Amino acid sequence: MKLRSGELIMLMNGLSNVQTAISPKVNYNVSRNKKILMDEIKEYQDEITKLQKKHCKLDKNGELVTKEKSNEITFKSKEDKTALTAAINEINNTECELPIRMIKLDDISVSISQAEMDALEFMIEEESDK
Repeated sequence: MKLRSGELIMLMNGLSNVQTAISPKVNYNVSRNKKILMDEIKEYQDEITKLQKKHCKLDKNGELVTKEKSNEITFKSKEDKTALTAAINEINNTECELPIRMIKLDDISVSISQAEMDALEFMIEEESDK
């Protein structure tokens, strides 16, 4: 399944909020998809960290310098802020192909909340007209 990098954390947060024991198949696929998403999110976050270290001020330990009151990161220059913002926007819009495990709507055999259904929606295979 093709997903934009910027969607991954939102999808992961949604799956993390699925609390109902739906069925063994659905629960297994949710667990597998969470792992798939987490692996991709780690790569995404590692790339963002590299960019931040390139464009932001670092302390003597190589950690990002933040403003004391707001906890905002401090950029080396205005150009670095612009470059980092553009790079993050590009990464967020990059599509990645992930082996998302799909389920059928019929696999959901118990009543679940609307929020849980929304979280599972990207995993549900649409049944084609017969």
